Amino acid sequence: MTQAIFFDLDGTLLDTARDFAYAINLMLKKRNKPPINFHTFRKQVYGESKKMVSFAFNIDESHPDFENIRQEFLHTYHQNCATKTVLFPGIELLLDKMDAEKMPWGIVTSKPTWLAQPVLEHFGLHKRATSIVMGDTLSKTKPDPEPLLFACARASVSPAHSIYVGDLETDVIAAKAANMKSIGVTYGYHPPHTDFSRWHADWIVNDAIEILALTKTATPSDR
Repeated sequence: MTQAIFFDLDGTLLDTARDFAYAINLMLKKRNKPPINFHTFRKQVYGESKKMVSFAFNIDESHPDFENIRQEFLHTYHQNCATKTVLFPGIELLLDKMDAEKMPWGIVTSKPTWLAQPVLEHFGLHKRATSIVMGDTLSKTKPDPEPLLFACARASVSPAHSIYVGDLETDVIAAKAANMKSIGVTYGYHPPHTDFSRWHADWIVNDAIEILALTKTATPSDR
């Protein structure tokens, strides 16, 4: 029986891409450059701030201004991180059902506290989650299993009876290393043309509402 479910944040619980794009466009406007196309930019969100900056400004890390631009992007995002962000469809209902059924759930993200905390507070998730592990809570981040194991310890649950949900293959790798079941979601941020079957997750889902049902009825072979 599942004791707890833990979630990645960006691309799994929260659709944060529009606020990343909003921050980028504020910077481009300041430089008298045309705005990026959101739908094209969204395909780059999986690659962290370096990839987003490289895409938007057409520069790589060897550029002398790269790190200054990246830091400006992070601070601009921080100032606007809850402007357009929303919960993914079905997530609010999923969390409400888990709370009603007293199913513990938590968050394990690689996002640093100063960027994650304002968003968590905006949506009230910091008051509901049993445990939250940020990207700077420990010295290691996913795909290392330590953040997941730490989250389980905080929630007083067994990793073997817990599930981790994420939108990247590294989330599945971390779950396996922590001896947890894994759920990969197809609606989040990942490279174009991703072959989800190659992740070897215990389950792959297309909709958040599928997640709660899996904890009660499914076995990995049902995917």
